[in-house]
Amino acid sequence: MRITTPKYPQRISEIVTTVVSGQVEKIELSYLLRMSWTGIEDKVILIQADDEVVVYGLNKERYSSDGFLAYPTDVIGYEYYTVSHVPSNGNTEFAIAASYDDTMISIRFPDRRLGIPIRVEYDGRTYRGGDVLNFTLQSYQAFQCISYDKADLTGSYIVSDKPVAVFSGNVRTWVGESDSRDHLALQLPPTQAYGKQFPIIPTPNRSVGDVIKVIASVPGTNVRVENTALTWYEIGTMDNYLDFIIPSDSYTTISADQPVLVVQIAQSQQELSEPGDPTMLAVTATPQFTADYVFSTPKYSNGGMLEFRVRI
Repeated sequence: MRITTPKYPQRISEIVTTVVSGQVEKIELSYLLRMSWTGIEDKVILIQADDEVVVYGLNKERYSSDGFLAYPTDVIGYEYYTVSHVPSNGNTEFAIAASYDDTMISIRFPDRRLGIPIRVEYDGRTYRGGDVLNFTLQSYQAFQCISYDKADLTGSYIVSDKPVAVFSGNVRTWVGESDSRDHLALQLPPTQAYGKQFPIIPTPNRSVGDVIKVIASVPGTNVRVENTALTWYEIGTMDNYLDFIIPSDSYTTISADQPVLVVQIAQSQQELSEPGDPTMLAVTATPQFTADYVFSTPKYSNGGMLEFRVRI
């Protein structure tokens, strides 16, 4: 397996390692590879292997971290909707990474009816809800977008003429009625990977429930939520998502008449007996289930490195 930063000016030394089947290989990368603000940077990390591997990233900071499953380049796509959380004590954000030269990208920011108005500053111009931002990325470049005023970037529509990877979340935030905060990060699936049926397991050993966000790519999508009660929603044209809290003491099933993305966010701890900071994950649709899984867990977060774990 080979790890490089093809275009970063201060290129890391090439890392070459062998991953043995049934074992996990941990690779630590410098915090200098983090992007800083809204703009384009040459900080894409390239991981290559001669056989199938599983990769996940863990962005660690002292007392704050989140992880994400990294998708291989053969399943990334051309169309995405971003996800973040508000109210937040930190800004919301997303990033786009290109694998090909001359990748043309268009972002349409959502036109919110409620909440803090969107404001993004880039290249001497201010972008607000309903505006479209167009730019071009070269291979192994990334564009990061961070909101001003802690506005919600959920539902920002990204389309490209070549496949790109998209990451989304919050710089740091609380979720719920507590000051317990954490970084939120998720690599987003493209719209062609959305699904129609999702079983959801609540975060274990908690009583405050989980926040669920459902993002639709088709206006007027009908969503059915079943747990202790049965509820129907329609996702409109202005706000192309809905969010609600599911209880911690029951399982939930979400179904939709059009493909949707479902994101589950664990709430901040409200009792010392229920420790845990917020985290965010994409719920897997039922048709994407498999019969065999391999995973590993990171050590307690107490550092400032970006960490990847790989499992064959």
